[in-house]
Amino acid sequence: MAPSVINDDPNGDTALHYAIATGSKDAIAVLCKETNPEIVNIKAFNALHFASLRGQAIAVDKILDGHKSLVNAKMPQGFTALHIAAVNNHTDCAKLLIEKGNADVNSKDLDCITPLMLAAREGCLECVQLFIEKKADINAVDRKRNSPLHTCCNEASPHSGSQQQQFAAMMGLSVGSDIEKKIKVAKCLIENGSKTDLKNVNDKKPLECCADENMKRSLAEFIKQRQGGKSTGSSDSGTTRTVPNFAGLPCRRCLGNPACITLVPCGHKCLCRDCALKANRCPVCEQLIFRKLATGGNPGENAECCVQ
Repeated sequence: MAPSVINDDPNGDTALHYAIATGSKDAIAVLCKETNPEIVNIKAFNALHFASLRGQAIAVDKILDGHKSLVNAKMPQGFTALHIAAVNNHTDCAKLLIEKGNADVNSKDLDCITPLMLAAREGCLECVQLFIEKKADINAVDRKRNSPLHTCCNEASPHSGSQQQQFAAMMGLSVGSDIEKKIKVAKCLIENGSKTDLKNVNDKKPLECCADENMKRSLAEFIKQRQGGKSTGSSDSGTTRTVPNFAGLPCRRCLGNPACITLVPCGHKCLCRDCALKANRCPVCEQLIFRKLATGGNPGENAECCVQ
């Protein structure tokens, strides 16, 4: 194996770190074989951590080919590559880490924070949907008994001065995120079984943590509407859905229009009418689409026949 650390590099980066930073596919392919990806730089990023930070799915894939044992390797703060991919909404990297690397989707850092909590806090809807699909614990709690829904609802970081805030600073992220994105994430969590009556150490339910009144009103109305239909899983049952249901949520592709088209044969209701017209595969499970049914069960013979 070739020398790993570049001589006199002030950051302790290896040639592979540099290849990942520049996005050179050819260099990544060669260096994943020639460089030790376990070596960390001065910020404690090994090559897999760094690839997840940069969103370099090709590098993640190549590193996992020969060093799958790195998938759950933790930084000093307890963050795994999946935590890093989650907080940056690098869904392709997260999917590879879980499906190819068998990453622990419920891995916890020193504050007992999971990747789902980080994705929820940053309003990263695609990663949140992926983690739900991969059976992440939607009602897991951190050291302050904040669930992913608490974390999403709290405009500021629920761990001021904690590992999570330090992590956000290291990633170059803001403490809060766009409220509209967080509303979509909160609705997704509630739709898939987040308990709305779970209390943290401050005796607060998720909605009571909302610093933004518009978000609080929107979620309160959403919960009220759902109370007339299926259970949110927020009471005594303690159960969550085994199959993600994206009904009433934003389209998985555009994230703007409501998901109103059910795909056959997989049964996922995850696309709006416009995106369904262009889709050949389900964005959730990647199965080929044979039929598309609009809300109410009206069949579409093909993409052009989809009706809302």
